[in-house]
Amino acid sequence: MTPEILGGLIGLGATLLTVGGVALGHVLSSRVQRRATEVQAVANKKSNEHQMIDQLQEEVGRLSQELTRRGGNLDERLERVDRRNDQLTEELTERTVERDKLRQYAHDLRGHIFDGEPPPPPEWPEGVTK
Repeated sequence: MTPEILGGLIGLGATLLTVGGVALGHVLSSRVQRRATEVQAVANKKSNEHQMIDQLQEEVGRLSQELTRRGGNLDERLERVDRRNDQLTEELTERTVERDKLRQYAHDLRGHIFDGEPPPPPEWPEGVTK
């Protein structure tokens, strides 16, 4: 082999090694970049999930406070309704007693008239307003 051919082969070999090294570097770089992209995508997904979790936790906290506030209002309203119910029940009982007394008086008065008794009529029931 002549020195020119040997020099040409060495130059060609060096060129092939350089091209091979560049190609191998590109392949390895591509793999590393792809892996980095996958890792970043997973991180972004987790970050989005954490953001959603944070938002949901804030919403749960806000709704819990709202429910507590409304629950207090409902308790107050229920107490007012109970007091009003007690008042109305007492009034109804009083009116029922008065109504029964007036019915009894009407019955007594009719009996007085039916029996032909003269005036004055029977005594007005006690506790009944005229």
